Formats: sequence, C-alpha cells, structure tokens
Amino acid sequence: FAATPDDVVLNDDGSGYTIAMPIPGAFAQLQSNMAATLNIDWVLGLARDVLATAGGKPSHDELLKALDAWVEASEPGLLIYQPYISLAGERGPFVDPDARAGFIGLSVKHGFGDLARGVLEGLAFAARDCYQAMGAVPGEIRLSGGAARSPSLRRIIAAATRAQVRTSSRQEAGAAGAAMMAAVGLGVYGSMEDCAAEWVTPLLGDCDAYDEALSQTYDALFPSFVAARQALRPVWKGMAHRTGAGS
Repeated sequence: FAATPDDVVLNDDGSGYTIAMPIPGAFAQLQSNMAATLNIDWVLGLARDVLATAGGKPSHDELLKALDAWVEASEPGLLIYQPYISLAGERGPFVDPDARAGFIGLSVKHGFGDLARGVLEGLAFAARDCYQAMGAVPGEIRLSGGAARSPSLRRIIAAATRAQVRTSSRQEAGAAGAAMMAAVGLGVYGSMEDCAAEWVTPLLGDCDAYDEALSQTYDALFPSFVAARQALRPVWKGMAHRTGAGS
C-alpha cells in the first residue's frame, strides 16, 4: 500500500508496477511472481501421473488434501526450490524471461514429500523476496484461491514472512473486485469501504500467527534462496535454447 505515488519504493531491477485504487489516496504497489499456483499444479501433476500408473484417479481436491500430509511429514528447510516454472520466465522482483525452476540440495535421502514441501517453501520465499523489494513485509497477508485452503501453505508463508496470514473464502477475487467497483460506480454502495464491509470483511478467516522456531529456520535459509537465483541467471541464459525461454 502507498498513500501517494511518492511512497512507491523502486528497486534496482526496475520490476513491479503501481495501480491507482478506486479510493482517494490509495495506491497498490505490486511485485508479482509470474506463476505461483502453477508450481503446485506441477508437483501435484507428478503425483497424479505416478498414481495413474497404479490405477489411481485422484481428483485435484484429493491431491491438495494429500499435499498437506506429504508436506507435514517432511522436515522444514531441507531444499531450496526456485519457483520460476513458467515458460515466460519471471517478472518480480526481477525480470528475466530465461528464469526457470529448480531444486538445490537434492540427495538420495530426499523423497516426494521433501520435494512438495520445497515447492511450498520456494513460493513463500519468492513472496518474501517480492515484499522486500518494496520495503517492509506487511504485518498481515491475505490469501485467496484454491491453494490458500492448504493449512501447510498458510503456515509456511506466515513463517517465511513473519506476518499474520488471513484467508478469504471469496471466490474469483479479481472478478469480485471489478464487480465492487461497478457497484460503487452505479451507486449501489456509497463507497468502496461500504462495499468491502459486505463483500470482503465477512469472508475473512481468523489470522494464523507465524511459528517462531519455523521462522528462524527460514530466516537462515532465505539469503541462500536469493543468492541462488542471482547466481543461476547466467545458467538460465545458457540453457535458454533448450528450455523454451522467451529470449
């Protein structure tokens, strides 16, 4: 959040963007990952394909529930996962069409649960990376969408960012926001605050506080996450012709 355009924090990579909100004196400064849920879909797709060879046909919802069990059975911070799995590369907090996903630290002792937990931790680190490019991490982070139903993901994001995490049960949040602006514009509500009081606030869950011990684990690992993505940029460039990168 920025009260004026002058409050926007610019980073050295020149990434991110700012949106004027439909409320006087309110601007949204954004550092947006190219793909977040796509990483979860990828790792669940691996599980689905393996189970299919044994005749299993789990639904996406069943796989999401299983994801929590796999993650909770794994030890935190065993791997570093770079969540740049989109074919378009990455746009925040750095811009690189050649960026690609990968695991760092794999050994024969790691299993599927470790990979699954690494993916969620990588997403949380990427969120922290984006927030820090704009200044301080906010005290409260709100999540929406199907993946936000995962208790493991919420706990990991809370610990990695040291923020309280609150989940919204509002479906299609982007479309709902457009409908809210239209409702205010048509005079159905007198202000966005009045509209949010009915469309947003009642659908917010309780805050999940972060776990201090888990936060300390992630604090120690986060600098390596950043160092890895900085060091890998020439590697991504060298592999671009083989990985379908945009450059």
